[in-house]
Amino acid sequence: MQFPTAARERIAIASYPFRDFVAGREDKAGGGKMELKDFAAHVSAKFNIKKIEPWSEHFRSLEKGYLEELRAAVAKAGGAIVNMAVDGEHSPYAADSAELERAVAFSNQWIDAAAAIGSPSVRTNIPRAKECETGFGTDGREPEARGGIRSGEERGGQPGE
Repeated sequence: MQFPTAARERIAIASYPFRDFVAGREDKAGGGKMELKDFAAHVSAKFNIKKIEPWSEHFRSLEKGYLEELRAAVAKAGGAIVNMAVDGEHSPYAADSAELERAVAFSNQWIDAAAAIGSPSVRTNIPRAKECETGFGTDGREPEARGGIRSGEERGGQPGE
């Protein structure tokens, strides 16, 4: 892979900031919002940007046919999907094994979707665990407020030092 030299080739536009204009899975079809499959063509025409980062909430489905239609529409617009922003409710840091399994299954379905649409990467927003293995809960205080250290950077050393 060669690094793009033209500035516009290094930029992608995320669908998240357009969440009021791009239809989400909860929106009714034909409700006046743009479908995700049309987003690449829209940003290409409006901003002359060919790469997009779709948000998980803008996917109507993860079914094969829908993903193939999306991939074809992006290709027809001369674009590419460079990343997927995925938001979920389950944390991979959960102490509860069932919660952890749901988090892994959720992430795996989006990894499969990324492969189907040609996205080379997925960024998952990891929600706070209800009670993670470290014993930090969700009382709103960060580990530092309890005297805990998340990484060595706070002390200038390595974690555990």
